[in-house]
Amino acid sequence: MTWNEIQFYPYIARPYVAETVGPSRLPRVLAVLGLFVLLLGVAAVLWTDVRVTVSDGGETRMVRTYCRSVGQLLAAQGITLGERDVVVPGPAARLAEGMEIRILRAKQVRILVDGTEVRTVSRVETVGQALEACGVRLGAQDIVYPLPASRLQKDTVIKVTRVEVRTERTGVPVPFRVRRVTSPHLFVGLSQVVREGEPGLDLQEWKVTYHDGRAVEREPGQRVRVKDPRDKVVMVGMKDVSRGGSVPRYSAVITMRATAYTYTGYTCATGVDPAPGIVAVDPAVIPLGTELYVEGYGYARAMDTGGVIKGNRIDVFFTTREVALQWGVRDVNVYVLE
Repeated sequence: MTWNEIQFYPYIARPYVAETVGPSRLPRVLAVLGLFVLLLGVAAVLWTDVRVTVSDGGETRMVRTYCRSVGQLLAAQGITLGERDVVVPGPAARLAEGMEIRILRAKQVRILVDGTEVRTVSRVETVGQALEACGVRLGAQDIVYPLPASRLQKDTVIKVTRVEVRTERTGVPVPFRVRRVTSPHLFVGLSQVVREGEPGLDLQEWKVTYHDGRAVEREPGQRVRVKDPRDKVVMVGMKDVSRGGSVPRYSAVITMRATAYTYTGYTCATGVDPAPGIVAVDPAVIPLGTELYVEGYGYARAMDTGGVIKGNRIDVFFTTREVALQWGVRDVNVYVLE
């Protein structure tokens, strides 16, 4: 091969040497590779779906979406918000895997409590939350309808019944007994009260349940005796009324308040002079001229009246002032003889 031939084929004659990256080009290559990896990551994020939970009006569902924000998700799902509705988190919030999205719908609520009616618009989900939002505090025994855990519906009416349980005590009279004792000093058919009876007293405890101030249930509790009753004692006569060995008949027996009087210088209302056995009566109770038997005094006749002798009153005559004072005032049985 001649020299001219060698120059005609310069490429063949030049020896091959592999090109290498010099130190000055290495940072640029690394930057390009980093940008490429970043773009791949962004693309992966943009094209990866997320799973979120959407709660709307008590209905909860799982949604897989490629949307990036809460607002985009609502639009994609055809969910519209009313003027007073609220979504949590807000429409601008970015979606994240497992996020819970709650839509709080505004509802008209009526609360009947403590004799008043409260009207409000609430975005909470349950009856209990609505009461809390309105500042209604519940007692441990208060009744709420619907139940506090119930979900609010459109135009929900909530009724709160205040419940109060009180312990009350009332006095209960205990009746007395009547004890009868026979007496040989009283005539047959007569009776005399020796001692009036007195009722006793028990203290009864009650557990009273009130609904809104009205008693709806009374449950008896402990009963304690405070005072024992006292028996009424009645003497029953066993003595026969007799005159000359015979037993006179009488038509009535009247218990009367008896006083005593003596000579006054005046004649009786019937025109006769006062004398032993003459008694003054109220003619409206015992007619004048009626024959009587007065317990502790004896046989008598109603022949006089008196200004203070009214009703079941009788005035018996004695011949001396001393004896009249000894009689004093007493209750006696007066027999109206036939």
